[in-house]
Amino acid sequence: MAPMCVPQCGALRDPYSAQLLSAMALMQIGSGYNVVAISGAELIWTSEGELYTWTSSVLDAAIFLGFVVGTLSMGRYADLKGRLAAQRVSCLLATVGAVASALAGPRHGRYVEIACFRFLLGIGAGGAAPIAASYTYERLREVERAAGGPLVHDPRTSGGPASATGSMDIWNLAGQAGSYLVAILLMSCGGWMSKKAMWRSMLGLGALPFLLSAFLTRDAEESRAFARLGDRRLGAGWADFRKALAARDPTGPAKLFDVVLVVFCYQLVCYGLLLLLPDLVEAAIVSPTNREILGVLAALSAVGIFAAYSSLGPIDSLGAAAVLERTLVFSALVTWAFALGLGFSSSTTLLLVLCFAARFAVNLPSSAAFALPSLLFPTEIRASCSGAANAAGKLGGLVGNLTFTYIANALGDASLLAICASSLVLGAFFMNKLATNYINENAADDLDAAEDLGRKAGDDRERYLDAAEALLRKAEGPSYQDPTPCDVKTLL
Repeated sequence: MAPMCVPQCGALRDPYSAQLLSAMALMQIGSGYNVVAISGAELIWTSEGELYTWTSSVLDAAIFLGFVVGTLSMGRYADLKGRLAAQRVSCLLATVGAVASALAGPRHGRYVEIACFRFLLGIGAGGAAPIAASYTYERLREVERAAGGPLVHDPRTSGGPASATGSMDIWNLAGQAGSYLVAILLMSCGGWMSKKAMWRSMLGLGALPFLLSAFLTRDAEESRAFARLGDRRLGAGWADFRKALAARDPTGPAKLFDVVLVVFCYQLVCYGLLLLLPDLVEAAIVSPTNREILGVLAALSAVGIFAAYSSLGPIDSLGAAAVLERTLVFSALVTWAFALGLGFSSSTTLLLVLCFAARFAVNLPSSAAFALPSLLFPTEIRASCSGAANAAGKLGGLVGNLTFTYIANALGDASLLAICASSLVLGAFFMNKLATNYINENAADDLDAAEDLGRKAGDDRERYLDAAEALLRKAEGPSYQDPTPCDVKTLL
């Protein structure tokens, strides 16, 4: 099993790199925390008798809509102005949104205000995924190359930086677990803290990870991969993006379309199940208290963290594409079993066991799904493509948020889970199509040839770049990277 930040890349032995990766992880923690922080606030509002029937759906939909806008816009901004420039804008927006949500006015009109501010929060927090994925991958590739690692990777075995990039998604899950634990802690302070202070603290603490992230990168340098782009940086218009997408790889648009579909189908289930689990847990426990429900949800998040972590080793050895395809199939089978269990048994113990099994299975593909867009596309459009894929995922979450409750009420939880399993199968189908059509069977030989050429080139940089360009154009896979990754003299 691969360590969380892949020490073989040398990142953990480099305090500067560790600080920058910690900043990216904090953004992910903040993103995960704020997605579910409203759940704790809603439990407090329910105990006050202040929660309306529409409140939960509207507040969840607001942040997911903000995420869709944020992942698209911040991903594009990261390719235009730089990863760290986008990171600081994202942290600012998320901090303002979280603090403003906590300072919302009195009861009447409060939820409308919170929904608006959570939309702003979603825009800022939405930038966490494309920025963290792009910067982490590029930074670790620098460290790996400087340590004498490969100039390029076999597209079918993406290597250490891929698993380290995927590990950033684990911090998002950690933020979710932390949100539940914070809610439990605040509810335990009921003797001396008012309910108003509880929910305001719950929402306001969502700003802290983003403030710390911005502080850690205050003097940081942009990734070398982005800095080397120079005149090849992406233009501001969408026409420029479409042109760049197909410029070095004619299959780029089709590749991105398949990635978007895969992530949409997967995250539809992932976030749909996240919203469904509280009701299932409440049904599985006799007369549960709010703290008991939150405790089980925190335990479920811990299971999700373990599942995502357990996939890092296979990503390192097999590649993100292979791992994602196989884990989607496994998740679909477990979700089908969950549906059958609900349909044929009313045992509360079985229901609780199935909740934990489903959470493990659904989070198993998350690290690979998070890393894949950063591996598939070159530096000049990496953050934009990662943002597009993550926007599709958040759009899936928005669709699940708006429809799953009604489907569960109309057809039952078992039927809803069967729909989720079908969505996972569809995602696995598109993942198989992506891997089959866009990973050249001869890519490994091409990349080996490029590697050997780079080793022999010595100081003759131009000769290496011209020949490597031709070879890398043929390697249409997840590690099809910029053929001018760094100074050959420095590497050799």
